[in-house]
Amino acid sequence: TVSVLYCDRRTMCDDDDDCCCGFGWKGVAVGVVVFIGCLLTVILVPMSLKTVEFDEIAVDYNKVTRSIDQTPLEEGLHDVGPAGKLIKFKTTQQVGQIDDLETLTADSIEVELDVIVLYSIERQEVFEIIDKFGDQDAHDAFIRQVCENTIRQVAQGFTAKQFYLQRHDFQLTLIRVLTQLLTDVRAHAKVDSVQVVSVDLPPRVLSAMEASILAEQDIQNAEAERITQLQAASIALALANSEARLVQIAAERDVALTQQEALQAVLSERATMQARTDAFRNVSTELGYGGEFFLDSYLKYLVAVNNAGDTIFGV
Repeated sequence: TVSVLYCDRRTMCDDDDDCCCGFGWKGVAVGVVVFIGCLLTVILVPMSLKTVEFDEIAVDYNKVTRSIDQTPLEEGLHDVGPAGKLIKFKTTQQVGQIDDLETLTADSIEVELDVIVLYSIERQEVFEIIDKFGDQDAHDAFIRQVCENTIRQVAQGFTAKQFYLQRHDFQLTLIRVLTQLLTDVRAHAKVDSVQVVSVDLPPRVLSAMEASILAEQDIQNAEAERITQLQAASIALALANSEARLVQIAAERDVALTQQEALQAVLSERATMQARTDAFRNVSTELGYGGEFFLDSYLKYLVAVNNAGDTIFGV
């Protein structure tokens, strides 16, 4: 036997207003509550979940209690609640592009500068940044203002000619001064790099400097040429002195050799004469002749030797 339960909507609703085949007021109320709950879930859950990117650090700020959670949030998905708001800061290197900044040089000439400042925040000081600036936009605006003021201050220590010829020196000075200033004003950021992209001086100033530089180069070239000529003359003089000294040394050597040869000839002649004298003296002594005989004989010998046999004795 199959029993069929038939529900007469009209009859049951007359008997029980809360039933009405399952569609009474209680059912409707429950449906509405469930619908509202689902709707709130769909709306509030996405509002409660916030994402922090890999290059960010964030702080949870409650908009109802106006309080800040003291735990910084790193990369990932975080449930901060419907009243939560993330204050985010970039942890990677930030680029401060300063274009067409007008300032004056040390000699009161207007110059236009394009400068790029690379900086990054101090991660451990993120709460101090929020206390002083509120968010990253305000912090970036402060950093930019400090950079512009510093560029103007440093530029006033360089002349137009130094900007034209020594841009790198200006850049190094700017890095040093800006780094120190950000520390002094507690900007909670550090300078990573500064690049002076362009330096635009008035055309008349550029023309005057180019002409001045060319004139200086001409003077330097002439001076270098004069120095080269002086060096060449000095070298030639040194070579001439060296050659003269060599000639003098050779002449002194020849004189010394001639004197030595003459001295040797004199000594040789003296030795020869002495030997002959000794020989005649010995002969005359052994023969028993006196000194006159020796002298007469020796003189005859000398005359005969010198005359090569043409002398006649006893005539």
